[in-house]
Amino acid sequence: MSLSKSNRVYVFGDRTFNYEHSLAQLLCCHNTFLTLFFRKCYSAIRTEPGRLPLHTRDTTAKFSSVADLLMRKRDGCLSPALEQVLCLVHTLAAFIWQHSERKLSFPTPQDSVLLGFCTGSLAAAAVSSSQDLVSFIPAAVHAVVVALYTGLRAAQEAQSIHGNASSPWSLLVLGISGDQMTTILEGFNSRNVLIRTILPCIHQRLWNGWCDISGPPEVLTRLSQQDCLQEYDKSFLPIRSPYHASHLFSQWDIDAILQAAHSWAPTDNVMPFIPVMPCGTGHFAWMDNSQALLESSIHDVLILPIFMEKAIDHVSLALEARPPADVLVVVTGTDCGETVYRRLKTALGRSMPIAINVAAQSVSVPESSAIERPNIAVIGMSGRFPGASNPEDLWSLLQNKIDMCAKCRR
Repeated sequence: MSLSKSNRVYVFGDRTFNYEHSLAQLLCCHNTFLTLFFRKCYSAIRTEPGRLPLHTRDTTAKFSSVADLLMRKRDGCLSPALEQVLCLVHTLAAFIWQHSERKLSFPTPQDSVLLGFCTGSLAAAAVSSSQDLVSFIPAAVHAVVVALYTGLRAAQEAQSIHGNASSPWSLLVLGISGDQMTTILEGFNSRNVLIRTILPCIHQRLWNGWCDISGPPEVLTRLSQQDCLQEYDKSFLPIRSPYHASHLFSQWDIDAILQAAHSWAPTDNVMPFIPVMPCGTGHFAWMDNSQALLESSIHDVLILPIFMEKAIDHVSLALEARPPADVLVVVTGTDCGETVYRRLKTALGRSMPIAINVAAQSVSVPESSAIERPNIAVIGMSGRFPGASNPEDLWSLLQNKIDMCAKCRR
């Protein structure tokens, strides 16, 4: 299959994707575009929290690099807002890798459609507003800063409702239809007389029988214990803030996020080049400029539920309107690639005799590309060394493999 002559459907991912290994590989790449992107991301997300009032600052925001953030994520001590940031950083970095290391040409309006789920909507907006990797990096960094403020707003709402930042706000129920889940939620809400801000609601459903429910952790725990749900498989997802919640967020929040991130916006507020299919509406977003498209993406993340089936079906209609060509599904930062593939194959197979393929998203870095780490690292030189009176004596101790420590006087 020729990649250059196929129609491409880009699928940008959501918060449920396990990106830790993939991001670690990307951080080891000796790639000019990736190095520049990671450096600019670090500068942006290190600078922005310092501009916030003291009582709203992220207490885990002290870090030395993007790799340091990843280590904190692995240790389970990263705040929900920075988890949102790291998720998007991975998606954008993976896109850069796909279009540099894997030699995919940059998408164009003639050959590509962009589909973003949740946080992936911000990635889709950055790609749509760019014509090549050079112009993509400033747009991507701006999207990262928007993700930071979006995550901070969601975390602030979670804190005001629940107070515990370690508990999940998302419950996945398998083998149940949307109508069944809606009926169960209506009965649960009426029996418990819940106030509007803590109502559990469906924020994503799929035709193959699963629903994703959002709500405060203690409410979701009570819901999962209901007799009517005992026959279904359930799982709490590691999402620790509310999203897709129209009863919690408003246009005022979106405007505040865009204003806070405005200093990182690219100077040329261009008209988006590539059509974007938002997951929240299921209709293509035709915007006059990149700022308006980013506003629509935040709306998708904070307010609108995810209509995955509707979005994929409208993508298939757009592909049917184009000259017949094979379809390549380019998946970045999500496990939904197979779902998109099956839905497109069902929709297009009836009318177009074409091949539909899914591009692998795994990142493989040769061992020779791995970052070399020295065996010894000097982390501070204050002029005092345990067991030595000067740096030369210290190195002599280290060469003889003698470990020394001493308590310093205050």
